[in-house]
Amino acid sequence: MNNQEVAVGVEVGDVVGRPVDMFQARARVDGSLNFAVNAELPNMVFARLLRSPVAHARILSVDTSAAQAMDGVVAVLTAADFERKGAPHRHFGPVLQDQPVLCGSKVRFAGDPVAAVAAETEEIAEAALLAIDVEYDELPVVAELDDALADGAALVHDRPPEPRGRVYPDINLVGREGNICTKFQLRKGDLEAGFAQADHIVESVYESPAVQHVPMEPHVVLASFEGKRLTVTTGTQTPTPCVTRSPRCSGCRRRPCASSSRPWAGATGPRPTPRSSR
Repeated sequence: MNNQEVAVGVEVGDVVGRPVDMFQARARVDGSLNFAVNAELPNMVFARLLRSPVAHARILSVDTSAAQAMDGVVAVLTAADFERKGAPHRHFGPVLQDQPVLCGSKVRFAGDPVAAVAAETEEIAEAALLAIDVEYDELPVVAELDDALADGAALVHDRPPEPRGRVYPDINLVGREGNICTKFQLRKGDLEAGFAQADHIVESVYESPAVQHVPMEPHVVLASFEGKRLTVTTGTQTPTPCVTRSPRCSGCRRRPCASSSRPWAGATGPRPTPRSSR
């Protein structure tokens, strides 16, 4: 190969064989890159979620009357709005659809969403959340693994949901009971032969803590209608699930849906579906 050739079919001057700046690197550093969190639309309203302050409780009542009466509040939603005929599905999830959009009879962790407010400004939306009165009947909390697995442990899910939609081919669901979400077996090769040939065999129990990826940009979603077309703008690494799952929870199952993915500030797995941090 002479000095005028870099590779077959690639001419000198192409990116192959040359140092190239990372895509959007300069814009990320100087702050000019437009993330989804910066997106705005004319006459847009702002949504906020009221989240549970307790880890495990029955919801006895939700009073939104004071919030609904506030100037600038456009809408207040609770689980009851998902129970009417033709309403959107209230639960979602990639394999087990066990996460409610808004909790109805029970909250299962501190931060579970109970109500949603849409208002003309962020400040009004935040104030409206404070005006919502929720009465809880607290239940026993299972905060440790051994407590959750113990006989007679308080159940986080009274009736575990059945898996729907995507099931990963390398995970064999072989049973669920109590607080166990699922059991699966992963086997590769001849285990007995491997143990027989091993110089050392180590048996132990290994635990890993819950992980939060903590990307620079918070989770944010901007939804808009153009006629009957729903467009969801978010910072996501997988736009397709936004198109397939958003209509299910928005009541737009028979309407066209599009997903617009903005640049995102960090994604190592936490951005497959639309969600909000607030």
